[in-house]
Amino acid sequence: MGPQTAYHRVWLDDGVVELTDDPAVVGTASVDCPTCRATWSDGRTGFWGGVREAGWFPGTCRACGGSLPEWSVKADAGYGDPVRAPSESAAE
Repeated sequence: MGPQTAYHRVWLDDGVVELTDDPAVVGTASVDCPTCRATWSDGRTGFWGGVREAGWFPGTCRACGGSLPEWSVKADAGYGDPVRAPSESAAE
C-alpha cells in the first residue's frame, strides 16, 4: 500500500522497509469532457507520476480546452480483487 500513497519507507515493529522508487499504478483513471464529449483514459506509470507531482488530475480537455469534471479511477484487474484458492475457483 505504501507506493500507492507515495510513501518511500514503512516503519514496522522489526525495522524500516525501503520501498521501490517506482510508484505503483493504482488503476486506470478516466473522464468524459462535458463540452465536446471526448473521453480521456490513462493508467500508465508516467500519467500517475504527473498526477502525483502536480497534486491533481488534469483539469482541462486537450481537445477543446473545456473544464473537466472529477476523474474516476477503476482498479486494474487483480488490484483489490479478492484472492481465491485454486480449489475455490475450480468449484465454481
